[in-house]
Amino acid sequence: MAQDGIAVARAARLSRQAVRELDPAATHGYGIRWDPAARCYRVRDEQGGEWLRDGDGTIRAFVRFEAANGEWLRLRREHLEARVREANWASRWN
Repeated sequence: MAQDGIAVARAARLSRQAVRELDPAATHGYGIRWDPAARCYRVRDEQGGEWLRDGDGTIRAFVRFEAANGEWLRLRREHLEARVREANWASRWN
């Protein structure tokens, strides 16, 4: 009987881990994630922590990893450029 309880607890833990790893809505962290349900890649904005969305509010889907990676790199570059601009602006006044 104790074995069954251990097996159930282990299965529940593995199930929660799989949800965190595979479900983009439950994933914490940044970058590119594969969405197995939609069979596409999703891109998460590092600065805001939100999923990249289309104009109508739906989460953007990328069929090819290269396209998702290119968009992620673009977002990252924009954030880095904004930080450099802020640092340059602040250094003028100090």
